[in-house]
Amino acid sequence: MANTAKFWFISKPQYEIRGGKKGLRGVYDCLASDYDNSRYLFYTRWIEREEETIINRWLDELSSPAIDVGCGTGRYAVKIARMGISTIAIDLSIEVLKKTRKKGGDGILPVLADAESLPLKADSCGGIICTLTFDHLFNPTSALGEFERVIRKNGICIMSTLNETLLKRFRRKLGIPCSYMPFRTEKCGPTLIYEKGHTEEKARKLFQEAGFRIKATELCPVLPGRLIGKLALFRKLIPLFVFKLGF
Repeated sequence: MANTAKFWFISKPQYEIRGGKKGLRGVYDCLASDYDNSRYLFYTRWIEREEETIINRWLDELSSPAIDVGCGTGRYAVKIARMGISTIAIDLSIEVLKKTRKKGGDGILPVLADAESLPLKADSCGGIICTLTFDHLFNPTSALGEFERVIRKNGICIMSTLNETLLKRFRRKLGIPCSYMPFRTEKCGPTLIYEKGHTEEKARKLFQEAGFRIKATELCPVLPGRLIGKLALFRKLIPLFVFKLGF
């Protein structure tokens, strides 16, 4: 049963396609209650752990107030708040914001908002973190314009993105439509939502055109070699480009 849950997408289930921002919001509202503990999110947990080994080393470079764009259930927002940094948690989903607030308490200000239209004043924040959210943005150029507008001079923006080239291979193997990725939990059946991915070159270009200077790039490890058999097709699916950006 455990392996069936971990590798559920290999059987190519019948998916519900949830398009647009409304679809993203609805799916994350549905995922929120069991997102942190679902046995179906094995790969999500693995990606998060590998990403955190890098990003955790950079969190102390953020300054108040820090913004977690696409905060989800508070994976980073809670850590940042516990460091004594005033934290604004932003997401499209009211349900994941509730989870974040419950975990972080008064140290977190939850804001229901779109990354492409941040309800914040210019030069009002000391740092932005945007992890595994950038790939869900339908207009990343608009979002980056907002990042540049609200972040103070010399502020830091930390982001991560999945490798677009390898995501394309993954989709082809599973017959998934372009720019969609599968999600499932105990309460949310097999669903496809928008998640595009970016190559390192494209991500660099987008941030540079928005006025950011790339200070560091790191690559997370690929899928562990011990995971073989049916998963061998996906061994190189998981690399993450993690950028630390500033002016």
